[in-house]
Amino acid sequence: MDFAELIQEALATPFEGWDFSCFGNRITDDGELPWDYESLARDRLPRAASLLDLGTGGGELLASLLDPGTGDGEPLAPPHVDAAWDLTAATSALEEAGLKVTWSREAAFTTTFHDIGALVLFLRVISWQVPDFDVRAYDSGLRALHEAMEGGHPLKATAHRFALTATGQ
Repeated sequence: MDFAELIQEALATPFEGWDFSCFGNRITDDGELPWDYESLARDRLPRAASLLDLGTGGGELLASLLDPGTGDGEPLAPPHVDAAWDLTAATSALEEAGLKVTWSREAAFTTTFHDIGALVLFLRVISWQVPDFDVRAYDSGLRALHEAMEGGHPLKATAHRFALTATGQ
């Protein structure tokens, strides 16, 4: 497909929830997170009076684990975009709020985007990565990146993630 076809496909592809299978091998990850979010949440549900899910998307996965009527699954805050927001800062904020961090981990992994359509779809779905993303506004950069990708140079992006659990003291 050429540039215009890849962009059109990316803008027209329906996407809901947190299922990235529509990308196939157009996006690949080098490594994976050393924790399983679903297991972390599921293990805590039976003894939790309340749960707060931040920075995992729209809350669909957590909502799917709850009994109907027990939660609305809506995010309470947008993902944190401050570069200084890391595991240390999050732990400090929770401890200052009177919570005790009981478990924490952090990891980094590299995601490779093999074509411009996959990148545009990803940025459309994960809107907090580039909050003002608009294909028209980024046209020249996207075209240059498309040419590089077509020349065998995919885009590699490294993500730093952390997870933690906390309880009231």
